Amino acid sequence: MKPATPRYSIGIDLGTTNSAVSYFELDHHNARGREQTMLALPQVTALGTVENKTLLPSFLYLPNPQEFPAGSLALPWDKKPSGAVVGEFVGGTEGLGVQILLMNAAMDVSGMFAVLLLLAAMGAISSRLLLTIRRRVLYWAPSEQRRGK
Repeated sequence: MKPATPRYSIGIDLGTTNSAVSYFELDHHNARGREQTMLALPQVTALGTVENKTLLPSFLYLPNPQEFPAGSLALPWDKKPSGAVVGEFVGGTEGLGVQILLMNAAMDVSGMFAVLLLLAAMGAISSRLLLTIRRRVLYWAPSEQRRGK
């Protein structure tokens, strides 16, 4: 029996951040000039939303059963959802969290470090501000009286 002739060449990238699958159709008469195609994979991108994306994040999130509304993480082919989330799940379209994701995808280490420093500074300032407010508002509390002496 003659072996079957392959129809596709498939490439799989199992990265630490994202995974991807690409392919191109083999034409044994003309191997040059073939376009590589990225395989789009259906993923949960927001509550109740499934989109086709070419990159699949390389992580698995196991949410608390009460964390998301029932059915909001279901995939079209999943008749009995397992409760695990695999996909790109970003709650917003702007802000520091999105910047971190973009810089991570672009491997922009200096930009990522700048955002993390900004977050650390914001945390330190917020902590100091809340401590000052607490001292002024709860000045009669025994713990605050001990600190003032």
